[in-house]
Amino acid sequence: MASPTLSVLKKIINKEHGSGTIGNAGLIKNIARLSTGSLAFDRALGGGVPVGRATIFVGDESSGKTTNALRTAGLAQNICSNCYRLVKDLVVSEFVDSEGESYWGAEGKCDCFNRGIFKPKQYENEKDSDFKNRIERYKDNSYSEFRVVLFDPEGTFDKDWAIKLGVDIKRLLYVQAETTEELCDIYEALIRTGEIDLFILDSIAAMTPSAEIENSLVEWQQGLQARLINKFIRKILSGITSILKSNGKAPTHIWINQYREKIGGSSFGDNRVMTAGKGQLFFASAIVKFWTSKWTKEDQDKDIFGKDLASEIGTHVKVNFKTEKNKTAPPKQSGSYYMWVADNKAGQVDEIKYVIGMASKLGMYREEGDGTNKIWYVGNEKYTRKKDAIARIEEPATFTKLRKMLLDKILNGTV
Repeated sequence: MASPTLSVLKKIINKEHGSGTIGNAGLIKNIARLSTGSLAFDRALGGGVPVGRATIFVGDESSGKTTNALRTAGLAQNICSNCYRLVKDLVVSEFVDSEGESYWGAEGKCDCFNRGIFKPKQYENEKDSDFKNRIERYKDNSYSEFRVVLFDPEGTFDKDWAIKLGVDIKRLLYVQAETTEELCDIYEALIRTGEIDLFILDSIAAMTPSAEIENSLVEWQQGLQARLINKFIRKILSGITSILKSNGKAPTHIWINQYREKIGGSSFGDNRVMTAGKGQLFFASAIVKFWTSKWTKEDQDKDIFGKDLASEIGTHVKVNFKTEKNKTAPPKQSGSYYMWVADNKAGQVDEIKYVIGMASKLGMYREEGDGTNKIWYVGNEKYTRKKDAIARIEEPATFTKLRKMLLDKILNGTV
């Protein structure tokens, strides 16, 4: 039986500090996930990038950090931000706001409210009549656009590469701030709007405090960046909590960072550390380390110049990862996938062998018969030639559906 005193106190706290400040932990929603486009990577993360949490991608140069962040963003732009399910037949159009400014947005149909998947919360300071009108709109269509913002202090955003990774750059909000302080202020302001679903920061290592820009190079400013970032993290955590209480959902963060040698070095353990201090270690729910290996290359112009003068063009690379920290799934999970880096397949994940292998274990792809009369099954569909069965699996719609089914079974302990 609930204590009357506790019930009264809960009402007082929620009234003074905002609805949702104190309540039953059983009402907290399960963590949704954003797909990375790789079955192996999603599996290692526990289903994908955790929604409403911060994930840090760290590694050396050209290890796949930005690529994985942008691919995740591109896939997320195709989902409903209320239920995180894929929305078919999205229509992207140009709109004009009340002040005459044009912008690009997406429209679609989703039934997550009618199916009970999405349970809206009355916003803070929202009138009862406005909330009821919003509910009525949700009954007809509960789709809400998933919005992404990219902070690019490095100034190295490549829109052509982003397009190959599936990003709709027309709907991507882009911020290029000059100083750490400027970036932090814009970041916090966007959080408190409650309108952004995914923040990508590329990268922490490139954030430059204004003191470094304004003062002489000879001035010693050890730890300045770390102090600013740590303060920034504490500040935005307040904004995230505020939006979570008022809107019922918090934005997702993907931060990209690099390693640096420890000052003074060490003869024990890892001699490298992430830039910008240790505050990010408690802010991040997941930290993923990346590195690449096994570059596949092709000789170019060999017939014209001879082997000694021929150039090599990389076409295929193995991206390796390990979850150094994960508060939303078992940590220390490792894996890899191959990715095309050239030609018309550039940016695409190549893990057809891995998917087929997992599908075979679960009976979702199999072959039957003797050496002369074999039949291949993809689900319940029959094929008399193996290449036709593989071609069916490789179809984008089939491959996406199969990956999701496999991931659900893997995470449920089927394999």
